[in-house]
Amino acid sequence: MSHTCKEILDLWDRLEEGFANLSEEDRVRVETEAYGAPRFEGFDGNNESDLNHIALLLVNDLGLASRFKGREMNSHWPSLDVHDRLLAVWRPMWDPKVKSGVYRLTADDLIKVLREKVHPENRQHEPGGAWTYRGAP
Repeated sequence: MSHTCKEILDLWDRLEEGFANLSEEDRVRVETEAYGAPRFEGFDGNNESDLNHIALLLVNDLGLASRFKGREMNSHWPSLDVHDRLLAVWRPMWDPKVKSGVYRLTADDLIKVLREKVHPENRQHEPGGAWTYRGAP
């Protein structure tokens, strides 16, 4: 999948901002149904060091996605596969919002995107196409 570091930062910035703007009830719903709140953890410092350095430059030196300034940006695990899955759901959802001028994310929007953090091999498929995380409590 084609992506840029800036696009990944924008995605996570919007996800964290959208989550912060939800009601308490909707935040609890997102945390439950999407297996946690959105939090950008950066890129793997060993295997994705170029992206890690670019992200630090964009955030700390150029002021993009300022909510991440000073945050640890080394995920300590390869993250590109996760970002790619999120972007695949995000792009077709976000483009119409931009064109319509509606930039607000709903709890359903966040859940739809954030559930992609779960690797497909860790999904327990159910009748009707739904799935749950195999490691869920």
